[in-house]
Amino acid sequence: MHVHRTTRRARQASRRPLPAAAIVVCILAAPMGPGASAAPVDAARKISVRVPQTRAATLRPAAGRRTQLAWPATHVGFTWTGDDGSRLHYRSWDEAGGASPWRRVPESHDMEQPGMHYSALLSVARPSSVEWRAAGSEAVGKVALHYLNTVDGRRQEAGALAAGQTGPATPKVITRAEWGADESIKRTTGECDRSFWPVQQLFVHHTAGSNNDPRPKATMRAIYYYHTVTRGWCDIGYNFVIAPDGRLFEGRWARRYAPWELHTGETIRGRGVSGAHVADFNSGSVGVSLMGNLSTTTLGRAARRTLVRLLAWEADRRNLRPRGIHTYRNPDTGLTQPLHLIAGHRDAGQTECPGNNLYDLLPGLRRRVAAAIGDGRANTALSLDGPARIVFGEDLRFTGRLAVRAGRGIGGQSVVVYRRDSGAPWAQGTRMRTGERGGLGFRLAPAKNLSVRAVYEGGPRKWGAQSRTRRVLVAPRVTLAVAGGRRGADGVRHFPAETTSVAVSGAVRPAHPKRKVVVSVDWIRPDGHPREVGRTPKRLTPASRYSAAVAVARPGRYRVVTRMAADDDHAAGRSPRRVFVVDGL
Repeated sequence: MHVHRTTRRARQASRRPLPAAAIVVCILAAPMGPGASAAPVDAARKISVRVPQTRAATLRPAAGRRTQLAWPATHVGFTWTGDDGSRLHYRSWDEAGGASPWRRVPESHDMEQPGMHYSALLSVARPSSVEWRAAGSEAVGKVALHYLNTVDGRRQEAGALAAGQTGPATPKVITRAEWGADESIKRTTGECDRSFWPVQQLFVHHTAGSNNDPRPKATMRAIYYYHTVTRGWCDIGYNFVIAPDGRLFEGRWARRYAPWELHTGETIRGRGVSGAHVADFNSGSVGVSLMGNLSTTTLGRAARRTLVRLLAWEADRRNLRPRGIHTYRNPDTGLTQPLHLIAGHRDAGQTECPGNNLYDLLPGLRRRVAAAIGDGRANTALSLDGPARIVFGEDLRFTGRLAVRAGRGIGGQSVVVYRRDSGAPWAQGTRMRTGERGGLGFRLAPAKNLSVRAVYEGGPRKWGAQSRTRRVLVAPRVTLAVAGGRRGADGVRHFPAETTSVAVSGAVRPAHPKRKVVVSVDWIRPDGHPREVGRTPKRLTPASRYSAAVAVARPGRYRVVTRMAADDDHAAGRSPRRVFVVDGL
């Protein structure tokens, strides 16, 4: 027995959905929170998920021999070499010695390889041993048995932010964190670098595994491990998976999401991540898989409702025709093929997937999806404009406008502003309503660097949207004063010709006790060009103040400035330049 090595194959192609809605929000400077015109809303809700560790191992048992497992398995899968059409049967024994009937091992044709066969992943009732045999006359070569337990392992706390709330036509997605994905086994760099494309195609699959699965979250963890580790893919192949009870699971990882966002498998601009579910057709497509073997069972009502809702949501946001036939064009390779927008896996590959009982339903499903969309919702877009840098104490002003893509402003709509202060998580802030022409405005008075995003949650006739994230750097306010001398008519301080040093002082706000500032002094040459003649580092006092004596070597005109370097919370800051003259006047 050996534990399977974690490897990945070449990157899988990806898809990307189009933006959902178009709103423009510009923001004006005013403090967010109690001082703002709109009432603040609660911060994002945190959840804690206890996830069992996945145990996995691989054996290479001989045919016709009962093979003991090191621990009870919840899922098994087989890989084998052999001719086309080679098949396996298997049976299992429980700890009491009871044997199951011989069952056919269903083959999975997702991203298949010549000469190599992969089974679907099968849920089993914690058997203690397993046996296999060849089925049919085609030769079977080497066989590997992969067994997993995704239920009984040591549990670990996995903190996560609850997914964004869903609207009436938006499917509720169980996130990867919620079903317990071990993110350490996926890969998203190198050959597994993700790609994102506008979505043009929707594929329906079945997992070909066990029917009536009582533990779909455990099966998600098993499929994930089987795809990512056993099969060597970058991540789980499907974009979404639907359980028999209608629950919808997030599949392939696309990005980190803000707490208000639905986990769509898309970029903020709506481009879909490419999965690994139909060879040569992954770029620009979404793969939705139904748990179970739809060759031997029928699609239940709950799963069908979720499938229709998901496909309608995917199609409507992109203005795709669910009953239409189009020419799929692979944006990576240039491959083209006429396909139904909503197609079965077998329409683009040599496979039984998604099973006859599901494939035969596709014409009716297309009609149901079209009916669910009806006249459709209007797309909107959201933009956010404001300064990229301010000095502490200044108002941060944003202005904006919410509009449909055609450009017409949308008045009376609720828009929420989210902010993430440096070192803190995203939090909900001001909620406000757009004006008659879709305009809105508000102010912030941030104490440190922050990011801001505006979100329109949508409505019965309009899809929601969010602005781009606006990163705002906040520089500390550094003051500087020159002491002594005599103030001339020009407002500049003059010192005697024999002066060798000049006292300066100032403060930094917000307070940065014990941080260093650097006081620099330049001599202004007769040609008007400055030359640095001194640099004095000073540590701020507990009250965030400093003082220094800057050296002067000759009569002339000088200018002095104090600088503080950037840190995690603030941009670099500097004082206004102060000029003084050593001339004896």
